[in-house]
Amino acid sequence: MDKDAKHPLDWLSGEAAAEPSRPCEVDQTAVSSVDLLDAYSKAVIAVVEAVGPAVVSISVGQETSRSEFEPMGAGSGFAITPDGYLLTNSHMVADAKKIETTFMDGRRLEATLIGMDASTDLAVIRVNASALPYAELGESSGLRTGDLVVAINQNEVTSVDDMFRILAEWPVGQRLILTVIRGKERIEMSIAPIEAT
Repeated sequence: MDKDAKHPLDWLSGEAAAEPSRPCEVDQTAVSSVDLLDAYSKAVIAVVEAVGPAVVSISVGQETSRSEFEPMGAGSGFAITPDGYLLTNSHMVADAKKIETTFMDGRRLEATLIGMDASTDLAVIRVNASALPYAELGESSGLRTGDLVVAINQNEVTSVDDMFRILAEWPVGQRLILTVIRGKERIEMSIAPIEAT
């Protein structure tokens, strides 16, 4: 090694000439980005707290010979009236022999299909309940491409088995955004199941 060459870690021992001292500063553009993300986070939390109680988990399936419910698919929806009308996806309930809902408070209620529109993938189902928390439908005419939206889902994913169950039941060709939260980490994956060849 050349005797004049400095070792990369010489500065730790104080042998190298120190750079002029200056205070640590946070870049102001970073602060404004952090403020923006914090404001966005607070807005999402406010929406989830306000609308979350209206969100339901929906299981579709059939009744077994022992009169037990055998789930064959799962999704979510939300109450749109206090007297039990719920909005969900038509592909979820189109061929269902039985529809069960689970509310945030733990209530499980059977639902009936009221109507659906396959072209918009929307369906209305109804449960026999009253005084439900519900979400009011907004006006979409002012929305523009790029506007932020909040998607709330009540499907329980507590294990890898749950994740594979949801993936196995998801319609081929339909895109699914899967969000995995581990501690404070958030991982989002966009998945579109395809036909096996």
